[in-house]
Amino acid sequence: MKTKTIVLTGGGTAGHIMPNIALIDELKKHFDKIYYIGSSGMEKDIVKKYNIPFYEITASKFTRKLSFKLVALPFKLLKSIKETKKILKQLNPDVIFSKGGYVSVPVAIAGKKLKIPVITHESDLSMGLANKIIARYAKNVCVSFPVTVKENKKCIYTGSPIRKEIFEGNKQNVLKECYFDTNKPIILFVGGSLGAKAINDFVTNNIAKLTQKYNIIQIAGKNANEINKKN
Repeated sequence: MKTKTIVLTGGGTAGHIMPNIALIDELKKHFDKIYYIGSSGMEKDIVKKYNIPFYEITASKFTRKLSFKLVALPFKLLKSIKETKKILKQLNPDVIFSKGGYVSVPVAIAGKKLKIPVITHESDLSMGLANKIIARYAKNVCVSFPVTVKENKKCIYTGSPIRKEIFEGNKQNVLKECYFDTNKPIILFVGGSLGAKAINDFVTNNIAKLTQKYNIIQIAGKNANEINKKN
């Protein structure tokens, strides 16, 4: 019986990585081998924790601004595609699943050139630049919102992959760990891994006032200001 293999790709931010991680347990039921292709970004460290073989490629972030980086981008992309083709020939996957992000673009293009089916997923309401490019090479585009299906004839509404442990949380553990006042409601602020600077700044600048009436949890990027979880 032929070994079934899948390659996952996506990186740059956790939003392009964690949905792939959420799929691993289910994918293990259908594939004998699972590999991950990404850049030297945060995906490399995250994927290693799940014992998934990781293959690193050089990938350049897309930009819409006119600059030397934009002029050099096509040449860097060609280099990335060449690197990826070499890896894919070695792994010989049956399918590639992309979670978007600039690192996925050369993987999708290389996969198409090697006649490997490519499936990509878009988490946002409207497709990002990387997925708009990837859609040209993908067999299907899975989307999180029904309305997004209208953007491309390849779109299929599937919802967004969510890790099962998200549903196994214990409220009492959170209240204890964060030293929360059980008489106050909890507000969760999700700033995003690249900033959502206005949200993060709002919480930082108003934390004293907010905590008079509410328990506050803030999820922010690694470069954002930290807020004492005891507030």
